[in-house]
Amino acid sequence: KLVAATRDRSDVRIGVSPRGSIALVSAARAWAAGHGRHFVTPDDVRLLAPHVLPHRIVVSPEAELRGSDGASIVGDILQRTPADE
Repeated sequence: KLVAATRDRSDVRIGVSPRGSIALVSAARAWAAGHGRHFVTPDDVRLLAPHVLPHRIVVSPEAELRGSDGASIVGDILQRTPADE
């Protein structure tokens, strides 16, 4: 849902691609393994999303003029999305 939400916003010209989803899942798996787990939690994904997704978002020119960037958009999406989704 986090990645899909980047594609449904008026302030985003190009949202995160399927490869971005793969990168987020890969990072979350590596994070979980590094912490001795064989599974990924929603908290892992939420923790890593701000590091993996922002540079994969192309912000609309209007939003950019308002000072919006990929990091602020990901932060907004994380705030609006319940932790269990």
